[in-house]
Amino acid sequence: MTRFIGRREYFGSILYDREKADYIPFDKDATEIFDLSSEKTADEVHRALSDRIEKRNFETFIQLCQGIGILDAKGKYTGTFIGKDGSKKGHLSAPLRVYYSCTKKCNFNCKHCFSSSGNPYPDELSTQDSKKLIDELANLGCFELSFGGGEPLLREDLPDLINHANLRGITVRISTNAAAASKEITKRLKSVKIRSFKISMEGASEKVYDYVRGQSGAFRKALRGIKNLKGLGVPIYLQMVLMKTNASDLPAFVRFAEKLKVEKILIETIMPSGRAAQNPQLLLDVAETNHLWETVHKIQKNTSIKIEIPHYVPFRTGSALMFEGFGCKCGTLVCHVDPRGTVAPTGFLKDILPSGSLREKTLKQIWDAGQSMIQFRSFEGNEVCSSCNHFSACRGGCRARALLVDKDINQPDANCAIAHPIKA
Repeated sequence: MTRFIGRREYFGSILYDREKADYIPFDKDATEIFDLSSEKTADEVHRALSDRIEKRNFETFIQLCQGIGILDAKGKYTGTFIGKDGSKKGHLSAPLRVYYSCTKKCNFNCKHCFSSSGNPYPDELSTQDSKKLIDELANLGCFELSFGGGEPLLREDLPDLINHANLRGITVRISTNAAAASKEITKRLKSVKIRSFKISMEGASEKVYDYVRGQSGAFRKALRGIKNLKGLGVPIYLQMVLMKTNASDLPAFVRFAEKLKVEKILIETIMPSGRAAQNPQLLLDVAETNHLWETVHKIQKNTSIKIEIPHYVPFRTGSALMFEGFGCKCGTLVCHVDPRGTVAPTGFLKDILPSGSLREKTLKQIWDAGQSMIQFRSFEGNEVCSSCNHFSACRGGCRARALLVDKDINQPDANCAIAHPIKA
């Protein structure tokens, strides 16, 4: 299977590196170099572009691409491009990653669950429907698919769906609570390729974990599941969603992760969505959140395990090439599909701001013209964010949190200490 596969965008192109499981954006000049290289020598390519690219810069670019493997020793593009240029100014032709909550079924009934998971919907997408989605992703050049839930390991056809994604060259990641990872289930997963498991662990002790999960013995089940998943040899990340009931367990959680020898820790904070909105006593305010983030930074200095805070505010992941204007990556770089096929910019707002249904339209149609997708690419923003030194990367932070906490999707992220000064 070709390592590099590209798709054309309004700014040039994006190449997906299947070996590294990462996207690389290129401008129009670089894209033209790739196109011309199939029929011309490197010198001929430069002569064709000499009015725009200096010789030294051209040679440096060629060497860098050869070092990565995008160009071979003769300067020929080693990858392929799929489809036509279906992009429009300001947004990508398709998402870079789709988060597919493939079932609402879950073995727990957590108080903080953003999707209120527990019992499955009676009309969840079938195996055939899910494979149709996977096929469309591959055809669009979206090569990152994250299975979540509910609990995805409780879906009987999950190995079949993963295998289908593998055959289409799509990288698969799984978000799970691990407690459902029985020996039987993990045995079925041995024949498919999974890039990583993100395991939700909201406590480092039986007392804290079982309370959050709302089930006695849940912690022991999770430990058994983690042991089974480690047997697959797939990188494991532990994710801790911080809330009032487990915040004090943070230092112990890091020690717990060290003992398990996982690759990484991800720290998130509770979002007032789904069942969590019904349990406001669990929510953290901006001061509590930022205090915990500072605690994480201090802990990081004394541990070898990598700790990430994906939604640390101000955000540091904005891309000027692929992402313009105010707002987060939802609806601009990624989107969410719920168990019944409802597509939304983010799973946190799937019931409030849905964009369309896969039972009625294709993902491409929804991505391009869904009302909330368009909304997420055309926010007005606010003066506080637009005048902030961090704006080029942050773009205002999480839009879901702004809407759910401050009831205004154009306001700064509710966890931003710059926009919401913390009183001493």
